[in-house]
Amino acid sequence: MAALLLGLSFRWTIGKLLVNRLAMDGIKLLKRGARNFARRFLNYGGELFSWTGYARHGANDEELPLSSWRSVAASPRDDIDKNLDKLRARSRDLYMSSSFLSSILLARRDGVVGRGLHLDASIDAERLGISAESAAEYEHKIESAFVRWSRNAGVDGESFDELVSLAYFSALLSGDCLVLVEISPSGSPRLSIIEGDLVRTPPEKSTDPRILCGVEFSARGRRIAYHCATSYEYNSDGFPVYYARKPLFMAGFNDGNTGTFLPSRGGAIHVHTAFERPGQTRGLPLCSRVLGDMKQLDRYIKAELDASVVAAKPTVFIEHPAIETEAAADVLDEYGDSDSCAAGAPSAAPLTDTAMPPIELGNGAILDLENGAKAQGFNPGRPNQAFSGFVDAMQAQIASALGLPVEVATKKFSSSYSASRAVLLDADRTYSIDRALLIRQLVRPVYNAWLDSAAGALGLTGYYTDPELRSAWRGAEWLGEKLPSIDPTKEVDAAVKRVGACLSTLSRECQELTGTDINANIRQRGFEESMMRKFDLIKDQNGIPISLSGDTAQEGL
Repeated sequence: MAALLLGLSFRWTIGKLLVNRLAMDGIKLLKRGARNFARRFLNYGGELFSWTGYARHGANDEELPLSSWRSVAASPRDDIDKNLDKLRARSRDLYMSSSFLSSILLARRDGVVGRGLHLDASIDAERLGISAESAAEYEHKIESAFVRWSRNAGVDGESFDELVSLAYFSALLSGDCLVLVEISPSGSPRLSIIEGDLVRTPPEKSTDPRILCGVEFSARGRRIAYHCATSYEYNSDGFPVYYARKPLFMAGFNDGNTGTFLPSRGGAIHVHTAFERPGQTRGLPLCSRVLGDMKQLDRYIKAELDASVVAAKPTVFIEHPAIETEAAADVLDEYGDSDSCAAGAPSAAPLTDTAMPPIELGNGAILDLENGAKAQGFNPGRPNQAFSGFVDAMQAQIASALGLPVEVATKKFSSSYSASRAVLLDADRTYSIDRALLIRQLVRPVYNAWLDSAAGALGLTGYYTDPELRSAWRGAEWLGEKLPSIDPTKEVDAAVKRVGACLSTLSRECQELTGTDINANIRQRGFEESMMRKFDLIKDQNGIPISLSGDTAQEGL
């Protein structure tokens, strides 16, 4: 009986210990869960279910692939403005060294600006109360006068097309630039370009909260001026640096109180790449997003090129038989310091005529080696067979990130007509977006300023007195470079159908297909036909010449 009681007591004790242990483990688990809950609660701003949704995926900080990803949601000033100097320097350095980046930038410039943007004046005849014929005459007068002015639009005699092309390319390469508009004594504008590096905050105004990266803002947050330095921050000329304040450019307008027309006083026009974030102050170089990849690709291409150049030259190793100790000592005594050579260090004594000459290979050379020496070939395995595939893949990725098909960037078309046409149309979409931005930023404001000065001489009624009529006179379209022609027959047929269906105009199709002016073409064709009729070069369906006079002409007609 005692043994039975003892056994029951032992079992009770063991069971109690196990229950206590389980209870303690449960308490520990509860405490651990509470700690995890508190940690999650505090880390995620006190949100009860903060580990749901994207916290388990893209915003997950616990899984290994994302745990080392450190990112901060900073302002555009911290993300962009404070890094602009380094981005500009690296962009220009890469442009000078990388053939791929230079190809992309030149393709963008040629596609957007090309030989220049063509003015197609399109005034609103209905609002002006004039006939279509009179509107066409005015448009021709405006276009002719603008072409004459544009030949010497720059302060140094540059043409307007040259300045537009340079401003756009500078924006691609450096992120932005300033175009200064100066009003000449005759009233017409004259243009000059300032590179983006020179637009920066003066040191004495670095604490002014209204000036950011050289851009001055009003109390309401609007741009009102730019601060420009006379020299670059890193210059070797040693001249002192001065700063000038350039007000924002404004075209002419009518005074709200008196109604008097106030012509433009000039100013600065900011030409920049498309902004990426609201509140962005300055433009970014086009290649900023892919600078690291492009630099690595450039290094890889150059390394493979160097290896291929080395591999193109025969490389051999010279093997010598083992030299006995006494013989080696004699050789060392003859050609240098035996102690230093034996220690593996180069001889400190200058080379003499008795020094051992280096063994080199030349074109068709026959070399006499020492007794017992033999040549051992070396094959570096170049050119690399995987080089082309890897470079093509990286170039396609980089080109697409910069908005261009890789075929356009590398000037390599190997597909069918339909595929090549699709590639060109895709590139033209990028060109059209950039061209529209360039026209809005630079071309249209300059054109309006020029028209303000030329409206009186052109006889534009109501231009200076009525803002509505002035807006009607300023109507214009700017046509860019034509698409490369792959199949001219198909493209001309499509253009004729578009014009016939009123989906386009002869002027636009003429500019896009051939890059010429429709009015000039009509005048020239009229002259050519009159000359051909004069010399009986035009014949009817019976082969009879149609001249300008005589019965034959009447019969033929």
